Amino acid sequence: MDASDEYDLVSRQISKIVTQNTVLDVKEQTLSKRWAVPIKLAQDTIKSTTQRFIRSSLHPIERRFRTKNTTLKYNHLNCRFYSDTFFSKSTSLLQNTCAQLFVSDFGYLKFCPQKRKSEAVFSLQELIRDVGIPSHLHTDGAKEMTLGDWRKTCQETGIKMTHTESRSPWQNRTEVEIRELKRHVRRLMSRTQKPHKLWDFCCTYTTELRNRLARPLPQLHGRTPYEIISGNTPDISEFLEYEWYQPVWYYEPSTFPEQEKHLARWIGIAHRVGQAMCYWLLPKSGIPIARTTIQAISEMELSQDNIKEQLKDYDEVIRQKLSTENDLSSYIQLYREDCENDLIDDKELPESKEVDSIEPDMYDELLMTQPMLIRDGRMERATIIGRKRDNDGNLIGEYDINPLSNTRVYLAEFQDGLIAEYSANTVVEAIYNDVSDDGYNEAFLVDVIGHERTNEAITNMEADQNTRHTTKGWNICLSWDDGSTSWHTLSDVKNSYTTQLAEYALMNNLQNEPAFKWWVKPTIRRKKRILKATKTRYANEHTSLGSKSLKR
Repeated sequence: MDASDEYDLVSRQISKIVTQNTVLDVKEQTLSKRWAVPIKLAQDTIKSTTQRFIRSSLHPIERRFRTKNTTLKYNHLNCRFYSDTFFSKSTSLLQNTCAQLFVSDFGYLKFCPQKRKSEAVFSLQELIRDVGIPSHLHTDGAKEMTLGDWRKTCQETGIKMTHTESRSPWQNRTEVEIRELKRHVRRLMSRTQKPHKLWDFCCTYTTELRNRLARPLPQLHGRTPYEIISGNTPDISEFLEYEWYQPVWYYEPSTFPEQEKHLARWIGIAHRVGQAMCYWLLPKSGIPIARTTIQAISEMELSQDNIKEQLKDYDEVIRQKLSTENDLSSYIQLYREDCENDLIDDKELPESKEVDSIEPDMYDELLMTQPMLIRDGRMERATIIGRKRDNDGNLIGEYDINPLSNTRVYLAEFQDGLIAEYSANTVVEAIYNDVSDDGYNEAFLVDVIGHERTNEAITNMEADQNTRHTTKGWNICLSWDDGSTSWHTLSDVKNSYTTQLAEYALMNNLQNEPAFKWWVKPTIRRKKRILKATKTRYANEHTSLGSKSLKR
């Protein structure tokens, strides 16, 4: 008997003793008299309020009432939350090995690092304290999220519990957000060789950042998840001045003649320490500290040889103290419990399994395609994640080489985690409409959002010895109009989006790198010349037209 079956059995055993919420039978006339308000106002108040905690006694009082009242202590959220656990190959600086991620149905994230999976109930309690009590919580069938203290906490707070079907991870929206969180963390940590032991700090910073992004989700209506969950417009002052792992100075009072200014790296916001604008820093000791008085190192200071030497010495000390064998890889390795090979954009495909051990529908050519499907009257990108099954677990429909006779039904997962059913005819038609005459998918670039440097990239010293221009050793992350992101080599992006990439290189101070130095500045100069010529031609045409009209 697996965890999900045990959960169903326990639910059936206690179903006989579940009672409805107690409501006091108080008439509006009584409330009108007690509160000294009109009867109509008391009647409307009863309709517009709740009675979550009623305490009454029919017999004489013989003992004290219970003082524990969780339902009235915290906010109640009228939304559904999803939750799942994911793990890291590297033990963090705070000895965390995994994390519990909570996701609302409109994209709000709550990240709770854990030392072990059994601490999931503490993460749930942290969600209740910091955010509120969700009306519905959907998880997988793991015992830590269906039984024991987790279940007791849900019963005390009135949270409705549901779980996914066995071997159906796509029914949990958290899987989608974990994937996007991993990609975002990788973009931040791949800019330089940061210690992988800081993965929990980076994940915390990334979730706080994503909660304040006005992502293109229909449920947000152009607002942010933070505003939807709290009702307040978020203030991003704490996120504007620094970027993750940026070198900074921090002030430390000391006696003369010792230096009061020390070097550190910025690793996040310390919400539970001090007051506003307090940040987590990683000093040379390798032990995170929280400080308010900090200052970013200017570009002029970074160009000085003594500051470069201090940074080099700092990075070497941190590397010796925090490096692990997993740091040899070029990216942080995070994965779900049920799939340790579910790493971020794996460079190599897993070894092929024997044909007999793979289900027949895994060879379906429509699986994992990403067509544009109609949803609520608009076109949205979705991923075909599987085929629909009936109540007995059998696949619905039969395959036919003629699409009109193909009766299979597929499950499509949209970017916000919604799972919908579509017939094979609809999926095939959407795929054909989504490709050009040559059979390629068409998507429009939104922006260049990330970069990473590999070990194959040449240094400035090697570039001085070799006069040959190269773009080897760099990867660029692009964002597309359908909401997806993808990584490409620098040469491919340069050939297709030269101007956008040159502007991104200037904004991120990459123009002096050997792979960018020989083409970025000429590209920007060429762009300025074209814009100037266009403006001049436009002004001349309108001036000549104006002169002709005056002569007439």
